[in-house]
Amino acid sequence: MAVTTFLGTLAAVLLAVFVGLQSVLKSNDFRPLPFHPPPPPAPVGPFAANDRLLAVKKLALGKVRGPEDVLPDAEGNLYSSDASGWIKILRKGDREPRDWVHVGGHPLGLAWRKDGRELVVCEATKGLLLVDVETRFVRLVSNSSNGTPFRLTDNADVASDGTIYFSDASSRFPVSHFFLDILEQRPHGRLLRVNPNRPEEKRVNPEEEIGELSDVSRHGGDGHAGPATATPEPASEAGPIEAETLLDGLYFANGVALSQNEDFAVVAETSRYRLTRYWLKGPKAGTSEIFLDNLPGSPDNINSNGKGIFWVCLVIPRQTVTDLIHPFPFLKALIGLLPIKYLQPPYLSPLMRHAGAVLAVSEDGQVVKFLNDPTAKHVGGFTSAREIEGVKELVLGSLLNNFIGQVIVE
Repeated sequence: MAVTTFLGTLAAVLLAVFVGLQSVLKSNDFRPLPFHPPPPPAPVGPFAANDRLLAVKKLALGKVRGPEDVLPDAEGNLYSSDASGWIKILRKGDREPRDWVHVGGHPLGLAWRKDGRELVVCEATKGLLLVDVETRFVRLVSNSSNGTPFRLTDNADVASDGTIYFSDASSRFPVSHFFLDILEQRPHGRLLRVNPNRPEEKRVNPEEEIGELSDVSRHGGDGHAGPATATPEPASEAGPIEAETLLDGLYFANGVALSQNEDFAVVAETSRYRLTRYWLKGPKAGTSEIFLDNLPGSPDNINSNGKGIFWVCLVIPRQTVTDLIHPFPFLKALIGLLPIKYLQPPYLSPLMRHAGAVLAVSEDGQVVKFLNDPTAKHVGGFTSAREIEGVKELVLGSLLNNFIGQVIVE
């Protein structure tokens, strides 16, 4: 009798807890959907395990913080985004980087425009920024599309006519809540484009948005003259431009790169382990298709070498625990109840293996090179890889590391 009473009481308590949780979850704005990821590819063939990233040299060790993207210039200097809000420069031959321009927030992807006279900066929350390299004036180019603000401006590439193709990883979650977007498995990502020099482009919020960046740029610490404050260029006086949405419904839209002939763009869908191609020219223009599916990790930035090769970073390998819980929205909703700090590094990091990888992918979607360090004892967690012009060398950025990576590739 006592056992029966106990079991009845326990069942009632569990039912009450379950009903209570259901009530909390229903009132919560976090509504995850089920996702049934396919089994990850075996570590054979194009994804055969190797130790090529063991040869990575660590530049500026301890002098940078989360350099998510690293961009070389024609002189061999390296520009890197930094979690401090600065764009830093590591001049060729120097051992320590210097502060170059402060854009605030959390700058992510970088790209050159106008033959290196302008630097495109994807600042996660402010939007798409443009820095005049000579004066270091900073202006806000775009922060919304179709009336929906960017929440996580991520990565960009620039066409020969100056048009910027870029991603908003999530129109719902900011960078601090990126893991919730991945868990939720709802398509909040967008592939966008804008040309800052086209007067016919639609502009929005003219006075308010310019004022927001009036003190963004500060004098850098590299001994070169720079403005004390950012003065918007004349073209920005009418306000930021409403970007054109080329493709929405993407799952954490991340890296963006144009093909050699600029007839298509490739965008990474981080939370679906795949790359998607969007056609810009030809009979398929305006349509999209899967470019490379079921990757062995989460794709981050994509960079073209201009010769038919895309360098793709897998920031982390497929996580068994994440793949196991994806089919169960209730479990993911429970995780979403945790304070957000527990869903960010450093709390999240020990639960994940950071043995990321770098892929070279041809324009027909074939993996032609695979570099990794499966143990992650030396390096891991890379978010960007770019070729240094004229040498067989990659420079590597990472949102998680405190150095810039450099490795020779054959």
